[in-house]
Amino acid sequence: MILEHRFEHIAEPGRRRRAWITSLAPIFDASVPTETEVPITAFQRYQHLGQMVLAADEVPAQSVERSPERIRDQGLDHLVLRTTVSGSIRVDVGGSPVEAAPGDLLVLDLARPIRMETEQGRGATLFLPRRIFGDRADELAFRHGGVLSGSAYPLAQLLSDFLRHFNECAVSATPGLTHHLVPATVDLCRALAWEVSGSAMAAPPEETQLRFAVQQFIEQHLAQVDLPMLSARFGLSRTPLYQLFAPDGGVYAYIRDRRLTEAMRRLRHSEGRRPKIARLAHECGFRNDLVFSRAFRRKYGVNPSEVQPGPQVRAPHPADAPLLGWLREL
Repeated sequence: MILEHRFEHIAEPGRRRRAWITSLAPIFDASVPTETEVPITAFQRYQHLGQMVLAADEVPAQSVERSPERIRDQGLDHLVLRTTVSGSIRVDVGGSPVEAAPGDLLVLDLARPIRMETEQGRGATLFLPRRIFGDRADELAFRHGGVLSGSAYPLAQLLSDFLRHFNECAVSATPGLTHHLVPATVDLCRALAWEVSGSAMAAPPEETQLRFAVQQFIEQHLAQVDLPMLSARFGLSRTPLYQLFAPDGGVYAYIRDRRLTEAMRRLRHSEGRRPKIARLAHECGFRNDLVFSRAFRRKYGVNPSEVQPGPQVRAPHPADAPLLGWLREL
């Protein structure tokens, strides 16, 4: 199944810009500067391959973001791997921008906010459900907004090169060929997750390794973790711990965000009776349900008691339906 957006038939630049922004609406809120013209060669093509959605595009200079409100409404739990063939991407997660150049591999977690600024260029993207990565999903998700270069991660270079050519092959592939291509692609992505987790030879910079270790410890002790516990475990005082998580507003802000994310996950995936708010607050590490409810509302715009189980809060716009439907089927 292929979903494609083309714009060469729209002669008026303003209408073409608006049509482009609308086409991105299923995943991103987008803006294109008024002085920037969306080229008539711009396009987006999505292909549903059973276990993943493969995309190719030519984009104008633009800004795109996923807001907490959009994340809350869509409830997507997918990881994204993107490489650019031409043009760079400036990525901002929590005020700490990085740049992805052609050949780099960019990692996104659709369950977390992000803002990106792209130059005009071409790229290729894989959308994969988090469960595909098994117990290595968190290791890759922790790289949200991160750039994996071939010099540090050889498999990232391999996967980047592979994605640049995979689209051409997949579009014309027979069902029999696709039957072999898709599992091989999944295995390559899983191998990348093992590599970035430190199970392979390549290792990230020392600070990144430390941050990842602290993140893992926080996830394992989410309800109980605090600054003294982290200081005792890693031998770090308040200042270096704060600096390690400065892009997230500090270590306490990071822990609070992870606790709220876990609370939303439990509310969304609860089966049968809804968990009691007081008990949920305690199990997610909040001292009382009032503090929890206030923090939850600040992040998600709704009270915990208003969250309904299921993948989404509101029905998607009709234009969003095909791509969002595909992602939820994965």
